[in-house]
Amino acid sequence: IKYLKDTETLGVSEQTLQQVKKVKPAIHDYVNSAQMIINLSLQGQMERALSKLPQFQKVFDDLAKELEELGESIQKEATVTQEQGESFSR
Repeated sequence: IKYLKDTETLGVSEQTLQQVKKVKPAIHDYVNSAQMIINLSLQGQMERALSKLPQFQKVFDDLAKELEELGESIQKEATVTQEQGESFSR
């Protein structure tokens, strides 16, 4: 989560910043879901913990999709920036 906060100071595009803001709730859902399963397990409530796994998997899948989109956006932005830098150096 710290790294997502850092993106706000890196000079990335507004579109990328909006995608970062969009993905934050999914990250929080993922972390909270994992913490719930861990806590239930530590309390010896294995059946309840295991019953949470399908929802955890859905949260994970949603997060993976959003992070993939964010990664693609950042990669495109990096490529454009690199190309601009190369054109200035010629």
